[in-house]
Amino acid sequence: MTGSALTIAILNSSTAHGGAELAAANLAHWLAERGHRCLALGVEGSPFLRLSEARGLACRPVDARMLPRFAAIPAAVRRAVRREGAAAVLTNGSRDLHAAAAASCVSSPFVLAHVQHMQIGRSKRDLLHRLEQRAIDAWIAPLPWLAKQAEALTAIPADRIRVIPHGVDLSRFTRALPSREEARAALALPSDAMIAGTFGRFDRGKGQEYLLRAIAALKNDGIEMHALLIGEDTHNERQGYRDVLLAVADEHGIADRVHFRPFMADIETAYRALDLFVLTSISETYGLVTIEAMASSLPVIGTGSAGTPEIIDDGTSGILVPPADVPALAAALRALARDPDLRGTLGVAARAASERFSHHRQVADVEALLRALLAKRGR
Repeated sequence: MTGSALTIAILNSSTAHGGAELAAANLAHWLAERGHRCLALGVEGSPFLRLSEARGLACRPVDARMLPRFAAIPAAVRRAVRREGAAAVLTNGSRDLHAAAAASCVSSPFVLAHVQHMQIGRSKRDLLHRLEQRAIDAWIAPLPWLAKQAEALTAIPADRIRVIPHGVDLSRFTRALPSREEARAALALPSDAMIAGTFGRFDRGKGQEYLLRAIAALKNDGIEMHALLIGEDTHNERQGYRDVLLAVADEHGIADRVHFRPFMADIETAYRALDLFVLTSISETYGLVTIEAMASSLPVIGTGSAGTPEIIDDGTSGILVPPADVPALAAALRALARDPDLRGTLGVAARAASERFSHHRQVADVEALLRALLAKRGR
């Protein structure tokens, strides 16, 4: 770190436990590791605050009962700025942005940077959004396609939109880890099978059923591939998608080759147990699991939509297939199953390509951006 330490408030009012919440907590933790004072602002008892507290961050809970009145979050931002000297506020969702923009109207000056996690579903160029967007000093998009989306669908000037990828602690996937055999034993997986994995919540948009259908199609070629699915059903929704996956496995006679496991803290062990990784999402905005798999030196198959083509270089650091295309996915699985040299080549290239998503790069870029914005304000 160069320069004096900053006090930074990271606001995430979500009560979900997903990639956006984890990414926000990680960024706060990594900025604190660089010597900055980070305040985690979130709903009392939320996964974001629990993750932040576990990382030793200063947590400022917001009373969830006040959220419907839209009073608690702007008040928390004002307190962080006025009483605790926060020079910058990083927001992570639409509600967070609304609240911080409102707080900026009646608070001491602070830098407001919004971190984009989701796609923008519709135009936000109406008067109310334009007024809110005037308060934004920087819009941080994790990939170029999301930055272009922000340019097209918002009134934020292009020079305020920056591309800074969400980071991954790559050392987690390269340090001394269990052997393949030890990892499989820990997960009660067959030691001698070829295993393809996909990790993430069980949700129709994640498309895990296409992996199962593709594995079933390989039976005709005598390829007996297993699947490791780590995740849980989407909270607060009634899709019952795990039951759908179980039914697909039964329908195709591969139930004995499909292994379900819950989310696990030491996910790097799960990657060690795999021969290859498959991202089956219909439209994955970013895909941290894709980067983690690449960092684990695994050959990766991903869907050629949304953000994945900006992470995987098709044919070099992985293979892209159309979403929901079972024959194409089966063909890619078949090619990798039959060619260990191809698996090795893609795995090595994937590991090298993952370096551009290092968390060290992310925090250095965010810090440099905040310092530049503060310097503009004469602070």
